[in-house]
Amino acid sequence: MRSANALQHTLAEHGQVLFGTQVSPEALVLTTVAKDTRAIFRVRKAGSGSPPLIAKTRSPGRSGDRELMAAETEWEFGVHSAVWHSLQAAGSPLYRVPKPLLLVAEQGLIVMEEASGEPVVRSLWREGFGLTRHVANDDRIRGCGEWLRAFAARVPRLTLPEAPPRIAETLAANRSRHHVYSLIGRSGQELADAVVANAVRRLEAYRVDRFLASRIEKGLTRSFDAFGGGADIQGNVHGKYSIADVVSGAGHTTAIDLEQAGYGSLYLDAAYFLFQIAMVMRWRPLGRRSRPAELRQVFLSARWPEREFDERLLEAFIAYYLVNSLRPGGQLPGFTARLSARAWLERWLSRVGV
Repeated sequence: MRSANALQHTLAEHGQVLFGTQVSPEALVLTTVAKDTRAIFRVRKAGSGSPPLIAKTRSPGRSGDRELMAAETEWEFGVHSAVWHSLQAAGSPLYRVPKPLLLVAEQGLIVMEEASGEPVVRSLWREGFGLTRHVANDDRIRGCGEWLRAFAARVPRLTLPEAPPRIAETLAANRSRHHVYSLIGRSGQELADAVVANAVRRLEAYRVDRFLASRIEKGLTRSFDAFGGGADIQGNVHGKYSIADVVSGAGHTTAIDLEQAGYGSLYLDAAYFLFQIAMVMRWRPLGRRSRPAELRQVFLSARWPEREFDERLLEAFIAYYLVNSLRPGGQLPGFTARLSARAWLERWLSRVGV
């Protein structure tokens, strides 16, 4: 990872683009937001009222392959730019993504605006402890559904940058190993087969008891029995529409982390979002047991107001994502996730008659 000091100097070199004026490295204040596979910093210009920026840095990793790092960074910037331009062209000011501002591919650096507001996941956590009003979270969840509808139904099909062969191969390899990303771009029976096969592999890897694992496989197979006959709905997809990746501000909703955006089944984003609600709302010491169902209806009334979806298919995709919550470990959070996932899956299996 690049040091904060080195990053300050790089950002200062591009001060005119980022801040509209030249700045010194010492005038930039960096705060670490995350350090995982890459470092993410919040960048402020000291003594100014300008909004903060977000700098994402990628390293060449153990391979030391800087050419690959640069190409991957350029691809990510291109995807974010395509999404931003599409939303701008669609004229949806209430539904936003952060504006990409700067690419320094050879240094693995992307800079973009920071999304203003509060992550929806934080608001839901607070509700579970009585610190946020239900009606306020209803508005936030409604905004999440409306953002997704705008992105899928109002924005023209995304025109993504063409990835060089090597990057295309790397992206395909990375996606194939991920239980969410591997579904993007698939449709119909191909998608249904991938869902069942991925679920079976994870159930075996997590050593879920064979009786439950067999029932889940049968439930998914039964639910997708007619998926190849035109039941799928395709459009623009975020890629991993998580309650942690949506920020709710004053009168607007902003989605972040769109590097996996593309074209695929519209069931994917909606189901992943509802799966996330089910998981985070299991922590509700002061909440109503009916609250997850209420939030589900609020979201769907905004995402699919004409009910133009097959609820059986949506439930099957949620079940697929919940399989991931059966993985062992994770101490207390992992234990409660497994309990909640099993309870949800049992109710679902009863509904599909397995």
